[in-house]
Amino acid sequence: MRLGHELGLPELGENDRNLIVAFRECGISKSGFAGAIPLEWPDILAFAISTGSVEDGTDMGILFHMCRAYCSAHDEARNDAMVIAPAERSPNT
Repeated sequence: MRLGHELGLPELGENDRNLIVAFRECGISKSGFAGAIPLEWPDILAFAISTGSVEDGTDMGILFHMCRAYCSAHDEARNDAMVIAPAERSPNT
């Protein structure tokens, strides 16, 4: 409990659930020179056409932003000394 309110998961509609499934199925990211990079528009369009699970441009835009947010959070966590396992930390952190 926080400030007298129970914290819970948000209510998800059917379309929201479909987007989460599509997010996981599309691969979320691809490998780049410096690690994981978000999927680009052509990747998402190819996924949408081949699977039919992303119905319109709005959903493709949401999926695009979800992939970018995931990769951004992944990069931030990779550089955060508190996220790195103690055995893997360098002596300077």
